[in-house]
Amino acid sequence: MSTKAHIQSNVDISPVETGPYSTRSGTQSIFEVLASELKQHSALTATNSNEYTYFHACQKIGHDSEQYPSKKHQYCTNATFHNSKQLWSKMIYMSVVILYLVLPSVSSIIFDAIICRAFETNDEEETARSYLVADFSIQCDTSMNEFSNLYKTFWLTVTLWPILVPLVFFGLLISIRKSVYSKRTTFLAEACRFLWRDYREDMMFWEILDIYRKLFLTGLVNMIDLEKGSTKIIRLVIAIMVSTLYLGILGLARPYIQNTDLYLAFTSNVVLICLFSTGIIVNICQDDESCERFIGDSIGLRLATLIAVIMTLIMLGITLVSIGYITISSITAPTIRIFSTGNKPNIEIPSSCQNHAFLSHKWSSGQEKVHSLVRLMQCYLQGVKLWLDVDNLTDITKLEEAVNECAVFILFYTEGYFSSVNCRREVYAAVAAKKPIIAVYVDDSTAIEEMTKECHACCTEGPGSDIILENVLANEPILWLGNSRKIFSLASLKVLVLRLLSHLPFYQKCSKQLVEGLIIGRDEPKTVRILSPLVIYTCHGNGKARDIADELSRTGNGDIRCRDAQDLFANDTLQSTGPNPQCNVMLLYLNKDLFKDKYGEVSGLVELFLKKGIKLLLVYEEDAKEGKCEFDILYSQTPDELLAYGLLDELAIPLYTIPAYRTVSLYLLLQKMSDICSSM
Repeated sequence: MSTKAHIQSNVDISPVETGPYSTRSGTQSIFEVLASELKQHSALTATNSNEYTYFHACQKIGHDSEQYPSKKHQYCTNATFHNSKQLWSKMIYMSVVILYLVLPSVSSIIFDAIICRAFETNDEEETARSYLVADFSIQCDTSMNEFSNLYKTFWLTVTLWPILVPLVFFGLLISIRKSVYSKRTTFLAEACRFLWRDYREDMMFWEILDIYRKLFLTGLVNMIDLEKGSTKIIRLVIAIMVSTLYLGILGLARPYIQNTDLYLAFTSNVVLICLFSTGIIVNICQDDESCERFIGDSIGLRLATLIAVIMTLIMLGITLVSIGYITISSITAPTIRIFSTGNKPNIEIPSSCQNHAFLSHKWSSGQEKVHSLVRLMQCYLQGVKLWLDVDNLTDITKLEEAVNECAVFILFYTEGYFSSVNCRREVYAAVAAKKPIIAVYVDDSTAIEEMTKECHACCTEGPGSDIILENVLANEPILWLGNSRKIFSLASLKVLVLRLLSHLPFYQKCSKQLVEGLIIGRDEPKTVRILSPLVIYTCHGNGKARDIADELSRTGNGDIRCRDAQDLFANDTLQSTGPNPQCNVMLLYLNKDLFKDKYGEVSGLVELFLKKGIKLLLVYEEDAKEGKCEFDILYSQTPDELLAYGLLDELAIPLYTIPAYRTVSLYLLLQKMSDICSSM
């Protein structure tokens, strides 16, 4: 659990205490938490170094050390340097985690050593004396040598531990603040990430404030009225005031990256306030007379105690439900991860950059699409910093400067992009700065041809259209499907993010991690199993219908066969009875040549299938090179008798030639077939 807020009650005359660190550890022991954290840290530091590269280079050159002595020395020196940095990183991380986990328990022991309890010594004069809880033979009186020496030792240990340790944490955060603000990963920043990873960059010091709040509520508050405070409610009142003030600051500052962390922290503080209030009731209700006088006429000692127990149980129940909800939400939260490692991507950016990517687009034709892209990327790739005009532009004269501060330049092409003066300024700046350019387009591949023509027509100044296109088309442009159905939006998002990551420093060193691509948790297409025997019928004159059917039979999980539609009527192979009846569908491929076969075979067979009540599966070609056309044209080419059957009323599944999108198309086709077979 990432949030550190936690509640723990300790029924005593002193205020209800809080165990400030148990949200990190849950029900685990300190050693279990430490082992888990160290395991995660080892994985991170291993992937953030070049140790593997240097070690094997050093080993390889070692065989030819006589021929390359200087090169061997260079590589082995680099390997030793990275090993040393990794060792220091692990040591610092271990120290931070251990200090963080033992801080509350050691601090509690220190404060417990000075807790006093008052006892009345004269009922008539109402006088009392306080004695040390840890040793009732010692009177809590600073004028006495024994207690005075203990008091001095107490403040020395308080300074060295509860005060100094958080200051050490603060010093570490100060030293890495620039790296965290700019999202540039360093060994020290990774070593200290336990202290800042859950907070926004501008709130990275929040943990220090939270630590001191917890130390105050669990220890320092007991120093108020040291001799007689254990019999008063002043400590509880001050604890409620501090908790209420912190609750207000928490609501205004909203320091957490995840809203669920904020909700848990808010809930835990409300629980604290309720528990402190319950403590006041318990403290006041020493007998029935006190309860009736200060709490209520009908409330006695027994009822007050029952109310306190019920409130405590209710608060604990709310806390457990909140923790359970947040745990489930964190597990199922959609987040882009590296397939090969299962981890979130490392989005370290070069030291000279402030943002991961600059989004360049034409306002009039691409604004809505680009805004959708940015929000989608920010949702699934947490921490990514994207430069977008509506969010970041303050001075139109500083466009070139903004381009230079980004690691990657994303050119979102829509009609008229190169006719825009500002768009040309941005792309010229990207080419001049030698930024990696990711070209993104919409609709179909004809947009690339239009972009080329437009660039030649408009880019007559600057470096010239040939150089611009050489840089823009250096990598294959990406078809953006962000405005289509969700599964295609996420597929195009993965393609774009994968390309972006490939240009970032970490994955330029560790490119093998990206070979297997990315995944997005529960939104990833799953294997479709078709339980019934399935026969996919196609028409010989229906373009690539048979090729698609063969591809589905290879991709699907189940007994899937492909047959020519004429076989159904020639051999009467339709089987719809028995314990496991055969499922039959006809696949109809929609492109510009639909129903244009010479003898009208396709339309005739389609009509026969419709009359037999066999389901038709419509596949719509999305690639212009393969014959994509508008639906109006398809309607005009479809015979009226087929339209009367409602042939084109069904939703057609789009088919793409781009591998990442074709996988999704095939998944949707198989899912539709599975639904058809299940409904039989």
